[in-house]
Amino acid sequence: YRAQMMDAVALGGALYGLVQPAVQFESVMADVKKVVNFDTPEQFGQMSKDVLLMSTRIPMGADGIGAIVAAAGQAGIAREELLRFAEDAAKMGVAFDLSGEQAGAAMTGLRSIFGLTQDQVVLLGDAINHLSNNMDAKAGDLLNISNRVGSTAKLFGLSGAQVNALGASFLALKTKPEVAATGINALLMKLATADKQGAKFQEGLFSIGMSAQVMKKMVAKDAQGAIVKFLEQVKSAPDVMGTLADLFGAEYADDIAKLVGSLDTYKNALGLVAEQTQYAGSMQAEYEARSAP
Repeated sequence: YRAQMMDAVALGGALYGLVQPAVQFESVMADVKKVVNFDTPEQFGQMSKDVLLMSTRIPMGADGIGAIVAAAGQAGIAREELLRFAEDAAKMGVAFDLSGEQAGAAMTGLRSIFGLTQDQVVLLGDAINHLSNNMDAKAGDLLNISNRVGSTAKLFGLSGAQVNALGASFLALKTKPEVAATGINALLMKLATADKQGAKFQEGLFSIGMSAQVMKKMVAKDAQGAIVKFLEQVKSAPDVMGTLADLFGAEYADDIAKLVGSLDTYKNALGLVAEQTQYAGSMQAEYEARSAP
């Protein structure tokens, strides 16, 4: 009797292991159906088949790929683009060690924030992977920073690759992603609105041989160059911490001081993404390496 009970438990466990993934997949595809307009039931059925087929080629579960499709549909990506998006995001997930849901959210975020096409967002993924491979900066943390500061960075005039170089520099200097994001936002906002800042800020600029009007013109002409020039001027100040305190307040001075003190780290990061030929295809190569048997 005991043996029969054990056999029944084992059989139940085996059946649950078979049924549970199917239930999860059906649940995810129900989410897809809510956010994607299908003209016919056959179109939805074909999408389900395509997602299942993709899961046999890419080492990610069908429910994970389905979650990517749902995230893309929620973000308003056209139905015709969904499978291409899902495959690229799934590869990003494998390369960056993210779940399907995380990868879908990250890629839709990058597309929306920086106004990118699918080819462009893949190229940005290449830049992120290249920075991660060559600096002490995890790709997942870079995505975290990008999604937090991307809107400000875009308005400031930075490209996706440039803002990730800035993020990678902070991470390499052992700054937590959330702290790095707040520091970057503060840096960009202050420089972009230099003429709107108070007396302390104006005094700080004057002490490094700059003015609000000069800063505004520099940002408008070359946003990335303006940041580097500003940091170089701060580094040459007689009282670096005092100058940073005047410019950014005590709350952000210490974080930006890391960047000033390790300016070569930042310049190296910028050099890594200066030319697209340096990093194009990097994420695909990372995916292939991680998914190899």
